[in-house]
Amino acid sequence: MNSVYTFFLAGRYYHQGPTVVDGTLLQLERDPNNIHDSNAIRVTLLGQPDQQIGFVPRRIAMVLAPYIDSGLYTADMVVARRRPNCDDIRIAFFLQHLPVAHA
Repeated sequence: MNSVYTFFLAGRYYHQGPTVVDGTLLQLERDPNNIHDSNAIRVTLLGQPDQQIGFVPRRIAMVLAPYIDSGLYTADMVVARRRPNCDDIRIAFFLQHLPVAHA
């Protein structure tokens, strides 16, 4: 399952994180101990997990979390898509199946 996903960032207004412009590189990080949603996936600046900008929406995280948790998939090329003078941030990424090493 190699797929491209896009979604509007959730929970952005709860995080006074860094400014995000069109093309900002991001990463997805599982947050299984989140008290509100055990499938939660945080969205942070690439290489800066302490710079959270929001979450993957709950309905999408519910589908993605098992793939990420399996260790067989990774979210690559995570990028912010943002239009000028628009508050909404769309996130696009590629869910890639990792090759399995055979013994």
